[in-house]
Amino acid sequence: WAGHLARAEETSNIERTLNLQYLNPRPVGRPRNTWAGGVRETLNNIGISPDWQTIAQDGFEWRRLVREVKDPRGV
Repeated sequence: WAGHLARAEETSNIERTLNLQYLNPRPVGRPRNTWAGGVRETLNNIGISPDWQTIAQDGFEWRRLVREVKDPRGV
């Protein structure tokens, strides 16, 4: 799903929502984050470049990466 969102046109509502920053104050102790930031953090935790949106622009490379993460043995 993240790959489809990353390949959406820059003018689409999907692209704008992907990087939406909320203006309302968050409760104390709650980190500022976006959905895209969560994807970046998850990929970083498993050793994949945090620049996931650039990687996702190449659909074939993104699918290879997703398959590798789903089954790191390559089976």
